[in-house]
Amino acid sequence: MKKVFVINPAAGQKNSESYISDMVKKYYKSEDYEIYSTTQKLDAWRFVTKYMENTQEEVCFFACGGDGTLNEVVSGAYGYKNAYVACYPSGSGNDFIKNFGEKEDFLDLSQYTDPKVVEVDLMQVNDRFAINVCNLGFDAKVVHFLGVLRRFPFVSGKMAYNLGVILAMFTRFGQKIDITLDGEKININNKVLLSAIFNGTTYGGGYRGGPDAIINDGILDIVRIKKVSRFKIAKLISEYKNGNFKNNPVFKDIITSYECKMLEYSAKEPFYYALDGEVLKNNILSIKVLPKAIKFVIPSFLNYLGDKN
Repeated sequence: MKKVFVINPAAGQKNSESYISDMVKKYYKSEDYEIYSTTQKLDAWRFVTKYMENTQEEVCFFACGGDGTLNEVVSGAYGYKNAYVACYPSGSGNDFIKNFGEKEDFLDLSQYTDPKVVEVDLMQVNDRFAINVCNLGFDAKVVHFLGVLRRFPFVSGKMAYNLGVILAMFTRFGQKIDITLDGEKININNKVLLSAIFNGTTYGGGYRGGPDAIINDGILDIVRIKKVSRFKIAKLISEYKNGNFKNNPVFKDIITSYECKMLEYSAKEPFYYALDGEVLKNNILSIKVLPKAIKFVIPSFLNYLGDKN
């Protein structure tokens, strides 16, 4: 199988591009791989799509970057049965791979000589895709600040997210957003602080907002948090981060969880939302699950413990 390494030079450390290239050359013969470095936003998506339009052979694309790079690669690979996706985590977040193991588990290319393949779901959000999470409201503001903070070399992924939370708390938040699940409108009278739709379990550099999510069950896990005071956010955020909010009486009147295959958010005014870390804006989101849409490649020694099928 041909291996194509799609490197985002802007992700992670500044020398990651040369480091990854040198390592690939160490492990593979020149005829067995290609290296492509992205130059701008959505470049990885366009590259992978064009590559698959012009080949019939099986290709494994290694997304070398963070969750945003992985998002673009899977978006380009979707719909091609001969396309496979792997991740070399050189970004600052890399939350999707936490469904399988730790970041360090994916850094040894020798473990891909006889790898495992797990078919995972995608979610389609309007005309875009997400493999890990779509989040909106307060969360999306945090992601916005996250992008700014990560420009500073001394700010790590987790530190950047935590600082982003603090900065977002000083902004105006809370909006009336209607939600329809599997065609049924949910009667909600209060404003939403944040809502997130999970395929994976973790986002934001370690926040387990979807603790029960399974990446290949054909079901989306949704969390909705109503608008509360800044004091209450500060008091409860650690429990939310650890995923300790379901069946927790402290969160009974604050957090509502749902499961569905398709949903819609709508509001009078546009709201910010994020797809695997990319911030966008709209007043309507139509979301549906695409079951087992991507062949995801993991190192040979790993297993997906969440697979119940």
